[in-house]
Amino acid sequence: MILDAQRKLGVTSVVISHDIASAFHIADEIAYLQDGQIAVCGPRDVFRRSTHPGLARFLSSWMDKR
Repeated sequence: MILDAQRKLGVTSVVISHDIASAFHIADEIAYLQDGQIAVCGPRDVFRRSTHPGLARFLSSWMDKR
């Protein structure tokens, strides 16, 4: 629905989610927040390659659940 609206209306969307699979699917850029601050922000490939410890733990726990 979000992607469809973006394409049809040419709008920008800000989506907040804990569902990383959906975020990777719809986002051009992703931000990871830790302690109320943006710790990592960038395109999907930069996000996936990040060595930030908190993000690594988050992604690792997500991978374990798949």
